[in-house]
Amino acid sequence: MAMDPFNQLIVAISVTSFFTFQWLFHKVSPWMSTRISRPGFLGLSDKQKIEWNSRTVSTFHALLVGIFCLYILFFDDPVNEDPVWGDPTWVKTNVAITTGYLISDLLLIFYYWKAIGDKFFVVHHLAALYAYYYVLNLSRRLPANMTTNFSQNAEESPEPRKAEVKGNIPSWLQGTLLRNGPGIFSVGVTSYDHWFDGMAIMKSFAIKDGEVTYRSRFLESDTYKANMAANRIVVSEMGTMAYPDPSKNFIVKAITFLNHTVPDFTDNGASNFIKYGKDYYATSETNYIRKIDPVTLETQDKVDYMKYLPVNLASSHPHYDKEGNAYNFGTSIAEKAKTKYILFKVPAVSETDKDSPALKKVEILCTVPCRSLLTPSYYHSFGLTENYFIFIEQPLKLDILKMATAYMRGVNWASCLKFCPEESTLIHLIDRKTGKVVDTKYYTGAMVVYHHVNAFEDDGHVIFDVIAYKDNSLYDAFYLNRMKENPGSEDDDGYSKPSYKRFVLPIRSDKGVAVGEDLVKLKYTTASAVKEKGGKLLCQAEVVCEGFELPRLNYDFNGKKHRFVYGCSVEKCAVAKGIAKLDTETKERIYWSEDHCSPSEPIFIPRPNGESEDDGVVLATVINYNPGQSSFILILDGRTFEEVARAYVNTTLNRDMHGFFIPLQN
Repeated sequence: MAMDPFNQLIVAISVTSFFTFQWLFHKVSPWMSTRISRPGFLGLSDKQKIEWNSRTVSTFHALLVGIFCLYILFFDDPVNEDPVWGDPTWVKTNVAITTGYLISDLLLIFYYWKAIGDKFFVVHHLAALYAYYYVLNLSRRLPANMTTNFSQNAEESPEPRKAEVKGNIPSWLQGTLLRNGPGIFSVGVTSYDHWFDGMAIMKSFAIKDGEVTYRSRFLESDTYKANMAANRIVVSEMGTMAYPDPSKNFIVKAITFLNHTVPDFTDNGASNFIKYGKDYYATSETNYIRKIDPVTLETQDKVDYMKYLPVNLASSHPHYDKEGNAYNFGTSIAEKAKTKYILFKVPAVSETDKDSPALKKVEILCTVPCRSLLTPSYYHSFGLTENYFIFIEQPLKLDILKMATAYMRGVNWASCLKFCPEESTLIHLIDRKTGKVVDTKYYTGAMVVYHHVNAFEDDGHVIFDVIAYKDNSLYDAFYLNRMKENPGSEDDDGYSKPSYKRFVLPIRSDKGVAVGEDLVKLKYTTASAVKEKGGKLLCQAEVVCEGFELPRLNYDFNGKKHRFVYGCSVEKCAVAKGIAKLDTETKERIYWSEDHCSPSEPIFIPRPNGESEDDGVVLATVINYNPGQSSFILILDGRTFEEVARAYVNTTLNRDMHGFFIPLQN
């Protein structure tokens, strides 16, 4: 990979510094000394002249870097605002000058050892060079501003801005890419503890006739309005418990306590966008979603799922069919003394009903009993095929009783989410025609799944792909204090690398099959499903690859057999350093990456009437940490994975979570 422009500049400064100080020693110092005191300088011995020139150059270097240090101390705003994590551009420039000087002086010491040789100087110079190498090399391992980008409040740009396009955007690519994610991390003197908790900022990239227009707006949720009005965080999020202003009276504190005992969750929809009927909503995973205008990003109605069906939590990753129907899962907690998972359908809106919310006609398709009344499983997504839904009840559980007492105990709600490695993961297969869970019981070992990739059917089997973790340490990795200590580092010992796993569920009758026999008969996978006593099937996955997250595919192949998947490359840390195209047949990956750039979840857009599954483009927003360079939206060829175009936005982009592409005709 080629060296980025900033590092090239630093190397050039170091080399220039080396030759400059050599020139000063051999030419400038003798010339100036004879002009100032010709008899005095010429009267020195050769050894004394060497030492004199060395001291002259050393004094000049000290004055030069001293002036630089004073400038940095008094005028370098990024470093003064954050001495540890501020942009160290001028610091590195100063270090580069000193590096060139030290190498020059070290060579002179060795060459004129009899005159100025000193082993302590050699040790000093080598130690300093090692330290400076570390500082200069830090820009390659830890991009400037990477940490502050995670925790700095974003700035909205509600008016459209034209982006600078480099390359040629395909004429058929017409539509709007919406992106959603946390954007405000501190209000007044209070700050969120977890990156996921930040108040949402929505971004749109409108692509039309080869041009790109960008805009962004904060989601003006009730949470946003309450926090801004109080000038402090007053609405709790999953990883941040909000407490009242100490100056408030007892009544306010008592009300706050009661609100947290039976929590009314946030409407800060900072995770994704959902389309129900003709409407678009910003969503997280609570019972609240916020309708938005996908063009202006204006925040509109607040919608409570519980007005239409009894769910306290809901997935932010629904599925859609070609008719426009949406399918999703929600969790109903202790409703009529039962906790269950509810699969529901939001029908497409007809012309006669286009002015009413699609949720008014929501249908409950299936309910799956929770294996524990007060500890429902956490889930983020699910799978579907032509005839089945796949729901994973994993041993990552939300302890409801602990949640009710979290405020009193001074802990956040996330601390009530516990992983139980001793328990199995249940796999529920739901028949789309009957709306019932199939009789066969499937299970596997303990794991944590956030994202389903896809699912399909083949010769009496249901195959589904997921991104799986061995534990729930991924959530902990996004606490802001931890991110500030080790942002994007490849040396994070606590990082749990995700695995792309393929499971196979046999759906034919197992009559006559002996206990211990593998029922999977497909030749192209090593996944197994072994029959156990009582008829249960123990499913073991095939690991397709590792270090791959935020998977997206050609959605025309959703629920069908697919070959290609696009996702973020997270092989060494949770912060994406690149994106990849995975061929699930050959297990090969093609990568895109660029020094000091961090891409978002890639989204595949198929070319109309495309010739193949990967005939289209991949869109990803890219945060550019290179000094003086703008962030951009990247467009890659879906087949070759080569860059087609990029559009630079003249503003700071914040890291986001998920996105939604709206074709122009919609």
